[in-house]
This record gives sequence, C-alpha cells and structure tokens, in this order.
Amino acid sequence: MSKTNKGLDELEEMPEHQVGIWYSPFVKVYHIGGRNRIAEISTYPRVYKDTTSHVYTENVSFTVTESDLNYEEEGERYYRDSKENLYRLGEEATHWKGDPLPGAFPLWLESEELPFTPNPDEHVFPIDKVPGPIVDLSEGGIRVESVFVKIPEQALAAIREHLPSGKITQKRKPQDLDRQTIRVRYRRVF
Repeated sequence: MSKTNKGLDELEEMPEHQVGIWYSPFVKVYHIGGRNRIAEISTYPRVYKDTTSHVYTENVSFTVTESDLNYEEEGERYYRDSKENLYRLGEEATHWKGDPLPGAFPLWLESEELPFTPNPDEHVFPIDKVPGPIVDLSEGGIRVESVFVKIPEQALAAIREHLPSGKITQKRKPQDLDRQTIRVRYRRVF
C-alpha cells in the first residue's frame, strides 16, 4: 500500500509526519508525497515566528578548526571571515559583531502559552494561511485528549463546504475545551 493510500493513523508513524512545516500560528502542514498533505489546524495559536536576531553581539576570538574551513584557494583551505580575511587551521580568527551565529535556527517556535480569546459560540479553525487551496479533503480527525478521533463523513462534508471561506467552524458543545485541534488529509493545488 502506498503512503498516499494509508489512513491518517498509519501516516502518523511515518518520518514525514514527524517534521511539519508551520504556515501560520494555527496551521502545521505535513508533506506526504506529491500533492498530498496533512494539515493540523487549531483554534488557538501554538507557535510564534522567531524574530530574534541570531548574530554575535560582540567580537569573539576563536582558534580555527577543521569545521571552520569554508574557503579554498589554489588547493589550500582557509577560514574566510565576513571582512574577507583568510586564516589557516590553528590560527586565531574573529567572529565579528553582527556576524550570524553558527547553526540553524527554527523560524517557528512552539509554545502553549500564547494568549488567545476563545469564541463562546463556535470553534473557529483558520485555514486562510494554508498554502495552495485544499482540494479532495478525504479524511479528518479531531484531538480528544492526546489522540485523534476520526471525523464522521457527514462532518467532513460540512468541513468541505467551509473551505472557500478561509475558516472551518463547528458548533461549540458545553463540555468542549477552548483549545481544539483537527487534522485533515487533502491534496494541494499548485
């Protein structure tokens, strides 16, 4: 069975589902091959964009190691700094103030502490930031505690009707928690 024919529960264990791409504070999208996607959509913001400047705040001296070598000239490797100075292995060099810090930094940071005001009448799942229109919505689940429970076909049909509006709404039940998350499997239009 190909991964595009598997159900959401089976796909959840696959590596592709472990690393999503955030497209807004409310929507995380997983690519599962071709135009097939899984979107996890919440009624509350779960991530925020990292606007921290990841740069050196002062000049920092260091000894050039093998992993620092980033430039080659006439067969010899060097560390080339932002001022275009060249240093050999073992020499003292400087990370200048304003240079980017080494390593990769995530653009989106998860946090369950982000403030939000729940809608008292219905749950609103914003989908306007999902890239490319959602078509062929084939399956869905709603989080109940720590697991996703399958959404019945009748409820999926209602969700499909909401897609052009940029949000999915569901009537709120008295026992519902403020924080709701749904997961849908769909195809994306490019």
